Amino acid sequence: RLRKQYEVERFEEPAWPKPKDDKLSMALHYEFDSAVGKQVPNTVGGGHDGQLAGKATVVQSPQPALQLEGQGAVTTNTTAALDPSMRAFTVGAWCSPQASDGVVIAQGGESQGYSLYLDEGRPTFAIRSGGDLHTVQATDPLPTGEWTHVGGTVDTKGLLSLAINGQPQPKTKRGQLISSQPADGLSVGADTGSFVGNYKTPNYFHGSLRDVRVYWGLMTDEELANWVK
Repeated sequence: RLRKQYEVERFEEPAWPKPKDDKLSMALHYEFDSAVGKQVPNTVGGGHDGQLAGKATVVQSPQPALQLEGQGAVTTNTTAALDPSMRAFTVGAWCSPQASDGVVIAQGGESQGYSLYLDEGRPTFAIRSGGDLHTVQATDPLPTGEWTHVGGTVDTKGLLSLAINGQPQPKTKRGQLISSQPADGLSVGADTGSFVGNYKTPNYFHGSLRDVRVYWGLMTDEELANWVK
């Protein structure tokens, strides 16, 4: 009797990429003290200078800042050098809001990306990974017309957290790392591509922003405090 042997193939899911092992480094820094025309230099170098769009202006007094009237932003493109995927990172800025809603900084869109924004005055940090949305939100709204430092962090395990004036906030949220390079660019003062957060418009910021930064890797509490000084 003839017997046929069949080999059973085992299906193995592809291994999830390991997070990048980044030492802390600054990837982007907009200070607004050296803006020329419509261009805002990235003081880190290596490209990604921003372009003023819409009703966005740079003022130098009483301190260099981006002034936004609710219909402007600073934009730049996403490249491999500004790829937030599969890594821990921190984004943040000083902000003086004149309205309760608005994006401080966002990169990517509805599939992959992040957004740090105000929702009814409360700082909120959102991550999109494969279309899934993860958010962490502060308890208290920011005061309007006052400078406050806000920062959002995701660690290598996908834990989202916020810091206000250099103080880590008690609320955290288990999420995910961004799983691939976002297609949409980076914007300050709005989410100008498809939307990362749970909002239906570009969510323009109304007020002033300064000292906008993106860091790869994790910041210690001391490093975060030094940023806020």
